[in-house]
Amino acid sequence: MSKKPSPVSRRTFLSGTTIAGASGTFGAGFLLSSCSGKSKEKTKEILVGHMEGLTIIDAHEHLWPEEVSLANGGWDIMDALLTHYIPWAFNSAGMGKNREWLYDKNVPLDERWGALKPYLPYVAQTGYYRTANMAVQALYGIKRLDESNFYEVNELIRNDLKPGYFDRLLKDYCKIERILNQRPWGKNDGYDDFVTDITMETWELQRNSFSGIWEKYGEQGMNLDEFAEKWISSFLGKHHGVKIQSGVPFPKPSFEEAQTQFDHYLKDHTGSRDKICLYLLHKMIELCGKYDLTVAVHCGIISAQCKNHVD
Repeated sequence: MSKKPSPVSRRTFLSGTTIAGASGTFGAGFLLSSCSGKSKEKTKEILVGHMEGLTIIDAHEHLWPEEVSLANGGWDIMDALLTHYIPWAFNSAGMGKNREWLYDKNVPLDERWGALKPYLPYVAQTGYYRTANMAVQALYGIKRLDESNFYEVNELIRNDLKPGYFDRLLKDYCKIERILNQRPWGKNDGYDDFVTDITMETWELQRNSFSGIWEKYGEQGMNLDEFAEKWISSFLGKHHGVKIQSGVPFPKPSFEEAQTQFDHYLKDHTGSRDKICLYLLHKMIELCGKYDLTVAVHCGIISAQCKNHVD
């Protein structure tokens, strides 16, 4: 077993990162590019010192609870690398979609890694793979994840995954104060002061549909305002906020306009739903304010069905 490399301090990592979060994406890059020599180093020192002191709210995560990551012997490098959007990059590179076996720890790791190897040159410069490299560098002092060190990195990940891992990584190292998470963790996980569960049900409205949420929460005789109150009360104490896509249309339809359309829809489940959905979307945002819930706005480019276009 090789000696575990020393992790890079957060300050050192930030100072060597081209883009350090949203606050440094354009302003810091432009500022540094206009400096040189000692002036550049001083500017970098000031910027990194400022970023060190920022309160960090992680506004978009898909984290499983820690016990899921530790279950069944714990994650390995394939779980860590492929449990997000990077499989779509492998799709675009020409890899088939039959990937479930890549998570099977009964299959030797070199065989599973070997299935990725032909496509690595094509995904190496994507944001998701570069993020994996940044994490490996920050946590283990290894510059780049590749075929020469995947066994070593796997061992380091496996050794790190012990109870309290999220506290050590997210709170102590990353200095994150709160996470908006799209996978509900429930209320008895000990992370209520750290993880804000975000429901995605409101996205159905922005696809001009509400049949799914009506079947789940609706009751005969309800009007739209009563339905919205019933819906939002269903996740009070379970979720702590909602997520919407950017670009909510205005103006909000009147209650009368939306209710008329709603009454017609309930008769035979046909006809337009645009005023119903837009009214409910605005109503849910208003109710989040009433109940002091978070409204998270998804600002990324997304296809109609939230899938990669190459799929």
